Amino acid sequence: MFRDIIMVKTGYLMIVKNSNPFRSLRILLSVLPVLVLACAAYAQAQSYEDGRSAYVRGDYARALELLLPLAEQGNAGAQTILGIMYDYGHGVEKDEVKALDWYLRAAVQGDPAVQYKVGDRFFQGMGTERNYREALEWWELAASGGHSDAQFNLGLMYYRGLVTPPDFARAAELFEAAALQENSYAQYSLAVMYSFGEGVNKSYAEALKWLEKSAAQGLAQSQFNLGVFYENGYGVDKNASTARAWYEKAAAQDFAEAKTKLSALQRSDKNETPGLARGSIEDTYTLDEIGTHDIRQREWVLRQPPEYYTLQLVSLLKEQDIINFIRARGIESESAYIAVMVNGVTHYNALYGVYQSYESALEAAAEMPESLAGLKPWARNFRVLQGMLSQRQD
Repeated sequence: MFRDIIMVKTGYLMIVKNSNPFRSLRILLSVLPVLVLACAAYAQAQSYEDGRSAYVRGDYARALELLLPLAEQGNAGAQTILGIMYDYGHGVEKDEVKALDWYLRAAVQGDPAVQYKVGDRFFQGMGTERNYREALEWWELAASGGHSDAQFNLGLMYYRGLVTPPDFARAAELFEAAALQENSYAQYSLAVMYSFGEGVNKSYAEALKWLEKSAAQGLAQSQFNLGVFYENGYGVDKNASTARAWYEKAAAQDFAEAKTKLSALQRSDKNETPGLARGSIEDTYTLDEIGTHDIRQREWVLRQPPEYYTLQLVSLLKEQDIINFIRARGIESESAYIAVMVNGVTHYNALYGVYQSYESALEAAAEMPESLAGLKPWARNFRVLQGMLSQRQD
């Protein structure tokens, strides 16, 4: 089955070189002011390179001495490195506020890599209050400059409707722009959209193409889903051995679904009856032990404000297993479950809570009750869930 698209935030920022190339000095002996300006520009460029070299070799005191005056004069490269120094506490006391200040000074000068970093800061609330709209605006700038991670993250914001209502068409455009730059997560996300016809015309052939590109770069969820495609014949002839090979590649990266799938295939090879995947649910009960249920389902989801969020706890293949899961943890009053079709197979998803924003959903996910300890819930937008249920109804 497909996993939900996952937000990826790079955990580093490479040192950004001065975006303006050094120009050859034109020594015009008859115009002294021009010569003075040229010499000044050369001296500044040399100081920047010396400061950058000092930073790279770990001489942070010398780097600060050389770069601070340049940064205060507006040199974008120096401002970026100062932001990095305050970001990581290199030669100065770590200070996220000062780091953001220097990043902002550099970003307004148009470097997409720094604009991406500023967007990441606003998205995570580092050095400032969390502000998704500011993040979106900075990622828009970086994306228009061709930054693939900005294009990917921006696509996720439109997909999830974090600032604007969900816009699958815009998300698909951004994913494709990043995918064409070999961004493996964008390639995977674009494949998901082609698989379900979200923002694009449904096409298993296109989905297969992008999954293959992403899987070739080692992305486990793409490798797993290639296995699904070959096992079921989506956009390609069925091939059990090829499917197993892709499952094995994903499982080698500890991808849980791939391990579960391989276990099921091994039981099938031995003509054993498949049971509930080990580790997907800790407690199982018989129908007699559980009894009838009054757990909320589809209609409850359809009644929720579409801009609100919920948390998906687990996704299981049997309806009774999802009922058992909810009852065993005593969360009936806060939960619901829905049936969704994935790759022609019905899955039952347990949902928990109602939250007014993506941020509040994430905060709730970090403070789950004891009965839900160990789970890794993820935020789902009701508008997206309602759309999935409407498609199933059709």
